[in-house]
Amino acid sequence: MLGPWLFVGASVERELDDVSSIWAAGRVVAVDPVMGTADIEYEDGLTESSVLASELRPRMDQSMAAEIAEPLGPETLERLGRFDFEPANRPRTEAPTVTGSPGSSVGGLTAKIAALRAQTASLVDHVGGLRREHSSQLVVRDALLDDSLQAAQAFHETQMKAGACVADIRGLVDGLGEFQNLVAGLGDLAPASSLSGASSSGESGQVEPSGGESSSSSLPRLEETRETPASHLVEAWRPSLGDGRKATCAVCSTLRLTGYPWPGVLHTAVAWADHHLTLGFGPIFLFLDEPDPEKESALRTALGPRVGNDAVELIERAEMEAAWQEAGQLWDELGSEVGHEVTAKQILNCASARSRCQAAHRQVDWLLCNLDLDEAMFFFGPDAQSHFGAAPEDAWQIVYLNHEAVTAEGEPHGDTWFGQNNLFKVSPLLKAPFISERFPQGDSEPQLLRPPDGSGDEMLEFWQARNDRLSEQHSFRKRAGGSTSSYFDGYVRGKVAVRLSVFPESRPSIHRWSCPPLGERGSTVCAPGSGGVLHYLNCGGVDWFAAKYGQRLQESQNRLWFHLLAQEKARAGGDALQELYDEVRSVPREALESQLAAGFLVSLSAAEAANPDSESACRSCFSGFWGWALVALDAADVFVHVPLWTEPTLEVPALAAET
Repeated sequence: MLGPWLFVGASVERELDDVSSIWAAGRVVAVDPVMGTADIEYEDGLTESSVLASELRPRMDQSMAAEIAEPLGPETLERLGRFDFEPANRPRTEAPTVTGSPGSSVGGLTAKIAALRAQTASLVDHVGGLRREHSSQLVVRDALLDDSLQAAQAFHETQMKAGACVADIRGLVDGLGEFQNLVAGLGDLAPASSLSGASSSGESGQVEPSGGESSSSSLPRLEETRETPASHLVEAWRPSLGDGRKATCAVCSTLRLTGYPWPGVLHTAVAWADHHLTLGFGPIFLFLDEPDPEKESALRTALGPRVGNDAVELIERAEMEAAWQEAGQLWDELGSEVGHEVTAKQILNCASARSRCQAAHRQVDWLLCNLDLDEAMFFFGPDAQSHFGAAPEDAWQIVYLNHEAVTAEGEPHGDTWFGQNNLFKVSPLLKAPFISERFPQGDSEPQLLRPPDGSGDEMLEFWQARNDRLSEQHSFRKRAGGSTSSYFDGYVRGKVAVRLSVFPESRPSIHRWSCPPLGERGSTVCAPGSGGVLHYLNCGGVDWFAAKYGQRLQESQNRLWFHLLAQEKARAGGDALQELYDEVRSVPREALESQLAAGFLVSLSAAEAANPDSESACRSCFSGFWGWALVALDAADVFVHVPLWTEPTLEVPALAAET
């Protein structure tokens, strides 16, 4: 409602600056009571339309007006006169008009401030438009800023924990050939506690610690020969399959049918189930994400008699969600993330699979989860039941190393990747030293180091240079601890099978389950010549590639460098994902020959690995691998792990602190 003082002909003052309380005198020439505005003619003859009544007041007397004008002064007026209020190439909205009398020039404080107000309105509108048009980019920018802060903090913490050690790691393991040469090279970096020799323990995987710890905090030196404590050796487990014992192992997978190329996803799901049933796994739990009755019916028909009889069990979305909400504390922890984090769904489905295995009518000994559709288990032995039947009684968690598929240039795409791709990068944990929590218990991605003797440098540099070039080309920098790129594009820490009798209530996870250590062994790792995981990362063609990352834009927990890069390209839209796929998924064939010869690449197919009579090149490639030697860093539970391809000798020079 307009004040009674606001009428045509009334003398008023217009607020020009609410901070400095500056007002300009004028006369009302028109009033719009509906909009609550008025047109004002100022004393210098200029007019302004559609001025809000809230910015007007009855005109004050001359003495008060002089007091208001006094703070401006000549310097302020001069500065205002320098402004250019007409920006180039900038869209403008319709703003209050400022006009001069015929023949007069636009000038004076009133005109300048009125024009400034108009320009401000235009800029505010333009910025608002930019925010509306580029809201997703602003969200990404904010996320990147947050990532940068977290990365800086993580990098600082890493420097505090291991910075003093990393520079000496080459010297620490220089001359590695066999274990006594390794220990001889650890003198500059070994912890104050002494390292001792090794005694083989057959299938036990570790030996009892012996020898005491030095109380001195000075750097150790070579002093005498003693036995190596078990804390510094991890032997890979090689199953002995001659006793005829059997144990069942279920498999859990979260499968999304919608959004992916059809019927490619259908053919792949059936081939995946057939492969693992042939290996002797069962039951297989397929949790169907994103309901699609037509496609679910097609899958059920394609699987046919495999469904039921403890072979394949399909869990539809409604049933899956009901089981999530019965997960108690795990649902409280992850329930808010299932809409945008794939891993949250997978972990909840692991818990549901465990409950299904524990049902009264079932007797399942082991559970392997979560195994994705682009992952296939392989064993060199009779079958899965014999493999798990041979597991040591004190082993409650078995880690299987993963090997990553490579698509050679010009290789055609088939219905499924299982019969198409047969070249795999060998797990880097077998080829190079790495820093991580104690392996295989630790559930964090290892940080790879260069082999101290230079072996494999050319191979590692090939992949790292290729990925560095890709990062540079796409202006991408990894925003997490570690280097910009890595030897693998995906994860390297393997997948895990757990003994269900040990994990009745433990928290499940994708790569390691949480459980207090039980027995002497606890968590162990399967020798690569006995079994592992074939990871067909991004092998389904560009349509599958685009569908995968188009559906995973909001994920934040997966911090692997290539996943982040693909997310950026998916957000960019257009041909960005196509260009990325073309660049990274086709490797020149001639570049792979030397990789095969050096054992960094292996030729293996899922069908070949399922054949117990196969004399696979993969098996011979892994022949002789023994395990890892560990060197503790200053940080608690952080170690340098060095692969050993020969069994360590019984006695080696030990490290003892100088006195």
